[in-house]
Amino acid sequence: MTLLKRKYDPKSREMHDVAPFTEICPYYDEIHTDVNYHKLSLHLVRLAQHHHVNVRMVTDIGCRTGLLLHHLAERGFEVTGVETTQQMVDWAAGFADYKAVPVSFYLSNMKQKLPFDNQDMVLCLHQNMNYFHNQADLELFLSMVRMMVAPKGLFVFDLLTEIGAQQTYGEYLDYDKVMPGFYVHKAYYIEDRSTVHHMYEMYPHNVEIMYVENHYQFVWKWDDLKRIVEDGGFKIESVNAWGQFHPHDEENDRTMMVTCRPK
Repeated sequence: MTLLKRKYDPKSREMHDVAPFTEICPYYDEIHTDVNYHKLSLHLVRLAQHHHVNVRMVTDIGCRTGLLLHHLAERGFEVTGVETTQQMVDWAAGFADYKAVPVSFYLSNMKQKLPFDNQDMVLCLHQNMNYFHNQADLELFLSMVRMMVAPKGLFVFDLLTEIGAQQTYGEYLDYDKVMPGFYVHKAYYIEDRSTVHHMYEMYPHNVEIMYVENHYQFVWKWDDLKRIVEDGGFKIESVNAWGQFHPHDEENDRTMMVTCRPK
């Protein structure tokens, strides 16, 4: 890695450990180019139709830079994005303004009720459910979502599976030189703790600083999460492979997508 860093970034830098989803903002979409947001937005429209829900208002909790919401707004939906850091909210709002897309953004700690009621669809994608590491925090989050979703609305979330953690993050390395600067993304699965540790190093142009964000995702066992979701007032309507309509395959699918309704 030292030789790799020297190839892209020969100068010495002062290292700053920072909170998740702060300095990563300008790099995020460059790192996650594997997500086709146009295709995902179309899948969500079809998912609502499949479950006979007429969607007008959508809230995306953990929306990151808001790219998915851009596509949903262009399809005529009234959309709101929620994030946990002011830096990501500011970045997403600035990006939406630049693209002239009508999206509202809101800062939340994911524990207090959001001021949005009767949402036809509430999303929690980008493997955000894996950022809840204990049952108490997850239950609190689900109670917040339960108060947001319209009686006939949908709650849709995705989840990194154990097979996904093992296959993808046994030993993971990604790096590139992009517009904001140079980044390195390393990740590994700590099996005895059921946790994936992501470390993002960002080397911005023309600044003698490197930023490091450490992200930890808990890999829930599906039976445990299913029980918590159902006890939280939701009925699970479908469990599919990510972005697909065929059933989730526990032995092969790295990420599952779950669709729920309020009970």
